[in-house]
Amino acid sequence: MLFPGSPANAGPSPTGTSPSAVKAGSANMDDLPHKAANSVAAMEKQVNIDAFIAKKDKPDSRLKGLPVKPAAQKSADGVAASAQEMAQSMANGPKGARFVDKVRVKVNDVAVKKQSNGSLVVTAQIEISRHIAKDDVNWEGIIPHEIKIDARGCIYGLVVKDRDYYDKHLVSYLPKPQKDASNSPEGRRDDKSQYTGEKLAQGQQRKAPAVVPLTLTQKQKKKAVEYARKYAKSPNRKYHYYKENEGGDCTNFVSQAMEAGGWEQVYHSRFDYKDDNAWWYGGGLPFSYPRNSWTWSGAENFFRMANGSGGLKRTTLLNNFYELQPGDILQYKAKGATEMTHTMIVTKVENGEPYLSYHTDDQIDQPLSSMPKGEKKWYPQRT
Repeated sequence: MLFPGSPANAGPSPTGTSPSAVKAGSANMDDLPHKAANSVAAMEKQVNIDAFIAKKDKPDSRLKGLPVKPAAQKSADGVAASAQEMAQSMANGPKGARFVDKVRVKVNDVAVKKQSNGSLVVTAQIEISRHIAKDDVNWEGIIPHEIKIDARGCIYGLVVKDRDYYDKHLVSYLPKPQKDASNSPEGRRDDKSQYTGEKLAQGQQRKAPAVVPLTLTQKQKKKAVEYARKYAKSPNRKYHYYKENEGGDCTNFVSQAMEAGGWEQVYHSRFDYKDDNAWWYGGGLPFSYPRNSWTWSGAENFFRMANGSGGLKRTTLLNNFYELQPGDILQYKAKGATEMTHTMIVTKVENGEPYLSYHTDDQIDQPLSSMPKGEKKWYPQRT
């Protein structure tokens, strides 16, 4: 969706919500420059689509009446009109079996950075909560937004970093692995040990478990789901959070949940971080020692660890993603991708609909049917 003055690559439009409950997060709206405050007002209007889908009236912006330059107000009105046109066209169509009937939104962590040319870059975390009527499920998420404003106060760029954005822009920070690396002499080590997160004393070794379970019990899966729910929107500070320029945090998050559910870390030596038959997180300093194995945080590496011939065979591929149960894993390759794009954990199933939780962007209980449209190759996995 484009708006006056926006570039063609301004980013996808969001799919969320009514600005009625917008609250300032860490920033005081009254202290923001007028142009920045105006951009947040425009952002409130821009994230109004679900409210229209739910056929709710759009309330006045909480920032209405702030003194802003006429050009900036015109730009903001253009954003609102474009969002309204799209939303109403969607609302006029028949509602599907699942639809959003209640929406809440908060604008958190607003930050303003002034550029050398006088323009501004406003970033904010949009927290959205939607209620799925049919299944009585609350789908919650946090979507980063970035608005660019020129020196006159006109908005000329809006980027919404939702899942569709990451599918198109996120690039793995991991080097491409060597072919059959886990089956190479480098990958077959004699000093196998079980790594549990604490540092090993020099020369100390632990024996690997005799059997690595192929499936988790229902009790273990419940623990994995509980972990995912707890840390989906508020990441566990005991672990590094992989930012966008580091390849994203989706697989790191799922690995944490799987460990909470009962998967044991497998560590052979400090040289095994590239191998498919290793899976561990050590928290080491990046410049001195790998923080974790590639299989822990890389989507493609995780898949080979869980399913590949040289991996640990922790999961079983399913024929249909509607066979998924809470605690199972769903990965996909976006259109044109040669490696896995995204990793998610199933945290709920209602009326046959899997609900997914994940990082980058951070979501709890997103219905599978609402995932960004576009050609994908799905890999549902039983844990």
